[in-house]
Amino acid sequence: MKTRWTKASNDTLIAEDEETREWLAKRPRDALIQAETKELRNPGHHRKFFALVNLVFENAPESVVTNYQTTELFLAALKISVGHCDVVWARSPQHRNQYVPCHIPKSISFAKMDQHEFEQFYDRCCDVIIRDFWPDMDKATLKAEVAEMCGAGGLSEIGRMPTGHSSP
Repeated sequence: MKTRWTKASNDTLIAEDEETREWLAKRPRDALIQAETKELRNPGHHRKFFALVNLVFENAPESVVTNYQTTELFLAALKISVGHCDVVWARSPQHRNQYVPCHIPKSISFAKMDQHEFEQFYDRCCDVIIRDFWPDMDKATLKAEVAEMCGAGGLSEIGRMPTGHSSP
């Protein structure tokens, strides 16, 4: 059974939904329970990432638009640039006896990446964007631009999920 919990300020866990509360109510007091935990992804941070991708693609030099054509292709290239990909070897179309590396972007879906991993991925993407596309911009300015794009106080919803809310 998957259960959902929210960490309270006093380092206790609070059952997040009715099913979890019912499961817990059936356990005796002082029962020793072992659990495998995973921090759920924040949907606001996911939206913030796509705002970043759109901001860069829409304001990039013409060469970027020419090279990538769509935000989906730009996203794939960004994932590869930060190393969020698998590498497979395929036969070269030009030379049948040679194999060439092919980079296949990995998923950033909620099921494939927890919040901590996503935060690291987002940070690496910011570094690559500054290095490869906007070398005159610093990370703080880039993040401020994204926050503005997300609306006034756009980053307030990017923190941890408040109690009573569940992720998709």
